[in-house]
Amino acid sequence: MNFKDLLEKYQNGTATEEEKRLIEAEIEKSKLIKEYLEVVDENESLDFKFEEETYDEMKQIKNEVRKKKATMIFSSVAVVFILLVAFRFILTPVLNSFYYNPNQHTYSDYTVDLGAKLATYTELHFPTIITSGVNFSATGIGSYTFSLYQYDTFKGEKNTISGDIKRSSLTLDEAFWQYPIVNLFSRATYPFGNVPVGEDTLEKLKSLPPYSYLKAYISFDRDISMEEIAQLINETNDSGLYISWVAIRNAEMDIQRLPLIGFEPSGGGPIFDKINEKYPHYEISEFKSASSTVDDSVYENHFRDLIQFQLDHLSFLNMIERKHFSEYYQSVKDYIDQHGIYSYGIVVQGDPVSIIDLTKKVNISDIYVDDIKMILPFTTEDSSGQ
Repeated sequence: MNFKDLLEKYQNGTATEEEKRLIEAEIEKSKLIKEYLEVVDENESLDFKFEEETYDEMKQIKNEVRKKKATMIFSSVAVVFILLVAFRFILTPVLNSFYYNPNQHTYSDYTVDLGAKLATYTELHFPTIITSGVNFSATGIGSYTFSLYQYDTFKGEKNTISGDIKRSSLTLDEAFWQYPIVNLFSRATYPFGNVPVGEDTLEKLKSLPPYSYLKAYISFDRDISMEEIAQLINETNDSGLYISWVAIRNAEMDIQRLPLIGFEPSGGGPIFDKINEKYPHYEISEFKSASSTVDDSVYENHFRDLIQFQLDHLSFLNMIERKHFSEYYQSVKDYIDQHGIYSYGIVVQGDPVSIIDLTKKVNISDIYVDDIKMILPFTTEDSSGQ
């Protein structure tokens, strides 16, 4: 008999004493089991509540950790940003102050001093070349890259010269260095070839087409003064002849002091509007009269100002790889202070007729045609397109 049948007999009152004792024992055991299970369920409920509270607390801790991490990241980014700003606007200018600064405007509100310094060097040493401007950009502490714009007055060409400044060193493309060939002037360097221009030279010039345009190195048979140069320039103003460079004697005749040196007498090139405050005759254009004539003292003082400008900027010049400047310019100044300013030749641009006419105004020892181009004659038919 199973427990279910015994339980029915117990409930009907038909169970024996032995069966009653067995059923009651089982009932008692069931009560104990129930009480035990109630206690276990209560504890498990408490455990669950405890785990839920712990989860909420952990979630709050995690949120706080996230906030702290975000704050730390933001603070780190802010510190880096502040350091970068400080480096860019505070430390970088301080470090750059120890090196050459090309962004100075001492001599013009519109052109940087770098342009004035390179323009002065160009005028002194490169016939027919004019420096017309410069642009630069910073590449690091004390480092810059720049573009120098030059204009060839004979060829009518604009050229861009690249350069770099790295702390105490300045490098220029080789195309910048356009020194004249030494022996193009017969009396520039010793020994001289002092032979008057003959009829054969003049005949060759006369044989050229009238629309020829020449660049020629003209050597005088003697050194002439700035008064004679001024007179020659004033007399040729309307002849179509452009005297683009006046060569200046820079040493005793038996001494070869290179490079050759001179100046551009028309006042062409960029205008440095404040430079005459310190160098009163740097800008020749300010002294031209209504008839475009210039007094001889202007040329003499102009050349002296160019030399003094160089001497005042030797620290810049000595940044250039060709470091002969301090001795060179001081020697030139000493020589002209003692002997005066005289020219042994000029560079001219013009047609053959104007150059032949020049030989009638001044005694010439040599004419060297360095370049020639053809300029087609202009007619009214050309202008009307017929």
